[in-house]
Amino acid sequence: MDPISVSLILTSFVILGLGVLVLPSIKEKNSQLYAINIISILWWVVAMIIFRASSEDSIELSVRLLYTSATFIASLFLLFTFFFPRSQLRATPLLVVSIFIPNLTIVGLTLFGHNIIVDAHVNQHGENVIRFGRLYFLYAIYILFYFNWGYTRLYKKIRHIPDPNAIEKKQLIYLLLGYSVPGFIAFSTNLLLPWIGFFELNWVGQISAIIMVAFSVFAIVKHQLFNTKVIATELLVLALWLTLLLRLLLARSYPDRLSNLIVLVVITGIGVILVRSVKKEVEQREQVEQLAKEKTKALGEVELRNKNLAALQRIAQIVLHESD
Repeated sequence: MDPISVSLILTSFVILGLGVLVLPSIKEKNSQLYAINIISILWWVVAMIIFRASSEDSIELSVRLLYTSATFIASLFLLFTFFFPRSQLRATPLLVVSIFIPNLTIVGLTLFGHNIIVDAHVNQHGENVIRFGRLYFLYAIYILFYFNWGYTRLYKKIRHIPDPNAIEKKQLIYLLLGYSVPGFIAFSTNLLLPWIGFFELNWVGQISAIIMVAFSVFAIVKHQLFNTKVIATELLVLALWLTLLLRLLLARSYPDRLSNLIVLVVITGIGVILVRSVKKEVEQREQVEQLAKEKTKALGEVELRNKNLAALQRIAQIVLHESD
């Protein structure tokens, strides 16, 4: 397995691991949307792995699925900008249709016919070669337009928050940086360079997706202070899994592969148990702190009532003294 394929596999595991970080708030609409977005990004990375490993018989289908996946990243990112960081807006049918009808049109042109992708061929001495159709420029315009529309929406939201230290402003900045930097990389290496016949960097955009997911997941969970310990534990476990997976992929003999696989399976189970125990501990801590707040509030109300009662008693004594 070549280093690029190993890097792409590791990237897919990192994205999957980081995606788990949004699960504590999965009931929120913006987290649900972003979880779907992460799935589309993961699909894009895995599709590149399959495309690079395809034979001449399967490469045309794999390249069509690869370019289809990128269209959903663009549309889901745009839809996400309508809801993040607040979920006050409803996903009206008009909004969804206006975003996804062009998306599905491009998907149809990509999957069927030869207007966007004509075919692809395996290159034994480099990256696989793709022939694009006469309407590929529509595909490029669609991707660029949707992402730039999303960038513009995030930038306007940032400007409308006057407080530079506001959490929502920082979240929006993280999200904008997380999408714009790897977005520019992917536009160059995966969208424009292949169009002019240069395919050697066609996989770089997928690697840069780690930046996209990391920044945006951080933006989502930043306000959840009690989840810091959970996040640190998940990242530690994820790093351990990736290290063991890398050892498995690079192992050359069958005994080494078998032993690394057994260790990976065992550590995976231990890691899951560890993360669950830390989450349970954090939940119990939150409950204790909530009970402490409620107790403090109740004691404050009792103290206030006692003060009011004492004041009334003094007033009553004064009134009785004056009447005597």
